[in-house]
Amino acid sequence: MKALIERAQRAGWNFDDIERATRTLLWAQRRALEENAKLEADLAIMRAMARAAS
Repeated sequence: MKALIERAQRAGWNFDDIERATRTLLWAQRRALEENAKLEADLAIMRAMARAAS
């Protein structure tokens, strides 16, 4: 993350833009991790149901 912030500064981004973009990236990453966890749980349930049915 530090390298990304440094690159943004070198590209001329101001602090507010960097902060907003960083918050957005962190939010998106957290959301993706939550969705992946839900998907993994759903897949585990489906696998268990498939095993039980056979």
